[in-house]
Amino acid sequence: MVAMFALASEAPAQSFCPAYTASPVYRARVRQVSANPTNWIARIEGAQSGDEILLADGTYSLNQYAVQITEPITVRGASGNRAAVRIQGQGYGVASEGFMIHSPGVTIADLTMTAIRNHAISIKGESGAEAPQVYNVDLHDIGTQHIKGTPGDGVADGLVACSRLSYSATGVRGDYINAIDIHRGVNWIVRDNQIDNIWGDGTGCEVDVSCGTYLSGGGPAILFWNNSSGTVIERNRIVDSFMGIAVGYGTPHPGGAIRNNFVFRSQASRPGARGVVTGDLGIHVRGGSSTAVDHNTVILAGSYPGAVEVWQSQNVASRNNLISLPVWDRGGNSGLVLQGNKTNGTVADLAAPFDPHLAPGSTAVDFASTVALASVPADIDGDARPLGSRPDAGCDEWKACAARPVNLRFFTLSPCRLVDTRQSPGPWGAPALVSGQSRSFDLNQSCGVPATAKALSLNVTVTGPTGSGYVTLGAGGCPVPATSSLNFAAGGTRANNAIATLAADGSGNLLAFAFATGNGTVHLILDVNGYFE
Repeated sequence: MVAMFALASEAPAQSFCPAYTASPVYRARVRQVSANPTNWIARIEGAQSGDEILLADGTYSLNQYAVQITEPITVRGASGNRAAVRIQGQGYGVASEGFMIHSPGVTIADLTMTAIRNHAISIKGESGAEAPQVYNVDLHDIGTQHIKGTPGDGVADGLVACSRLSYSATGVRGDYINAIDIHRGVNWIVRDNQIDNIWGDGTGCEVDVSCGTYLSGGGPAILFWNNSSGTVIERNRIVDSFMGIAVGYGTPHPGGAIRNNFVFRSQASRPGARGVVTGDLGIHVRGGSSTAVDHNTVILAGSYPGAVEVWQSQNVASRNNLISLPVWDRGGNSGLVLQGNKTNGTVADLAAPFDPHLAPGSTAVDFASTVALASVPADIDGDARPLGSRPDAGCDEWKACAARPVNLRFFTLSPCRLVDTRQSPGPWGAPALVSGQSRSFDLNQSCGVPATAKALSLNVTVTGPTGSGYVTLGAGGCPVPATSSLNFAAGGTRANNAIATLAADGSGNLLAFAFATGNGTVHLILDVNGYFE
């Protein structure tokens, strides 16, 4: 059979977010303690140093102000499926702070937290917190800051990784909001997170009090200030938020790096309670010294001049960024280095809106003035730089996809389920697809698909979408195709047939990209009935 397909390519070079227990940041503990929705608070608050509290799948009602953690322990979902362990607060009308950390060496992983008035995770430097880890959590619809760090003499060596922090379409109340707000953080790493819709309602409230006090729209999605230092912020995707990333924010911030991040805002403004709220900064350094802002992609709708802005700083370098307007020198700077920035970026430079990968025709590819940076040797996917004649501008290093496979023969298979994200977490199971994100599946040698397969004949089903949208399938590692594979409405179940090309390197890698209104999610089911080779 002769077939024409989308282009194929290599699979991503690295996975930065393996299961927590298989990750390099996993903390082995002395004792494992099982917990369930009836005893979880007692198990956590009564834990001994070195305990690993394993929460069974279920919904956990938070019926007190906060769960106090006073020993170096881990609290995580036992199954590894963050969607299956849901800590449910009492809503914005009841003061609460979720987990309150007072000890060094605490880890929170593999769980979901929502409907909490103040903070989901509150890190108390003033009472002894150090080196906290937050890994593979979903924090959404939190009244103020999703993760808050208060200073004492500073909290060092924190990690926030592989997590999603967001508001649903109707989840925000007030403007005293951030996804991550850390005071006096020292040598933190914030990496590989998806942050969506951190955009206030324009009331200027802290939830529903002190109205008119706060800036309409809220604060930066990621904020390190009040004498923070050495912060590394990398490979994060910040979508449709009022502000992106800020360090210093008017206080000293020596050192650190902001690199390989994707900041995308599809709307210039939103209506607010006190008038139109116009989107603000993309990346901001104020009070920085020897801080590097390298290889970020910042595409902002509207005309706000601070796609990247630097203010009252010394020896800051902004290099090889793909940004929608030139770097804004706001004054008071010395030793500012600007190199290799493409400063007229638009959504046309992207393979698809909301996706960080470059379009094949973008002039950011092999951009004429980029410079080699030993400190940023790979891109947002882990692909090495450069793949062309020189590094590309922005967070993605574009890869030429392989030639279209032609003159292929079709072989039938007995219908077999390859992927079902409603099932337990794993390479072909949970979690659900998240709006604006791509997920890769290695599909060869499953259901009888051979390693020689170039494309698959599939029945594609989506179910349980929280908003209307679409799913697009394409070859792993390639830009998201421009045509959707299946459109859907909120709450429905839909199916369609599709021919999906696999990556050309024999990995069997297939990319699935979802968009759902309200920064939603959708479950994907793939059933194979044949392959091409």
